[in-house]
Amino acid sequence: MRFPFIICMRDTVMAPCNYRLCYNDQWKRGYRFLEKGDSAFPFAGECPAPVFMGVGESVRSHIVLAGGPFPEKEMIRTISDFASEASLNGFALTVRSVFGSERAVIEGVLRTDGRVRVVLTSGLDVFMCSYGNLLSRILISGGEVLSPFEPGVRPTPESKAFTDSLVAFTGDMIAFGMSKRERNCAVETLDRGGDVFLHRSALSSAYGRRLAAEGAPVIDSFTAYMTLKGITPEGYLFRDAEGRLSFLKL
Repeated sequence: MRFPFIICMRDTVMAPCNYRLCYNDQWKRGYRFLEKGDSAFPFAGECPAPVFMGVGESVRSHIVLAGGPFPEKEMIRTISDFASEASLNGFALTVRSVFGSERAVIEGVLRTDGRVRVVLTSGLDVFMCSYGNLLSRILISGGEVLSPFEPGVRPTPESKAFTDSLVAFTGDMIAFGMSKRERNCAVETLDRGGDVFLHRSALSSAYGRRLAAEGAPVIDSFTAYMTLKGITPEGYLFRDAEGRLSFLKL
């Protein structure tokens, strides 16, 4: 597995990379390179990735929403509603992929014109080739897509684990469903000083039940998360008898 932004692969000596020279095509297309120490660098603390390649506006987010790759239809709606409520309350969200539960998060944010930050498990060009339309919608809504990998890198178990180790620096994690991957990400989040919250759906997993038994709060809505964090909600999202979404401002 390659972590190219530590040392540029075109350098013949171990020297810092001149990204404008080494990735000239990406510069011309408007890609940004965010180095540790920059004001726009996405993560604080001892983040193991020194540089990110990105597109879009800088998004400040301290909440990761994570879940499994194959949610049921009703769960997709639940996750989207949860993300919409977060967005309408003024929160930007971070996700680790554009599949399954996290795609539902993205759709929930975008339908409210909210902002989302996507941290990829592949090179940015791999994502753009397959998800150009989704990328456009994220950017139009003021979102951001980041990759710690060089162009051409495709998702692997190792790249997913590395991305999980990065988003653990975001702050808090809210989990829908709880596979071993989400459990590992939750443990890293706790190790970094963040808090982990479980949506009630995560209790269907043994990993989720174990975290709940160890003290992780269980919530049903984003406003419940805000209440536990001591934040006053701006409003509540609900569905009427015909299933239409409404946001009740306080």
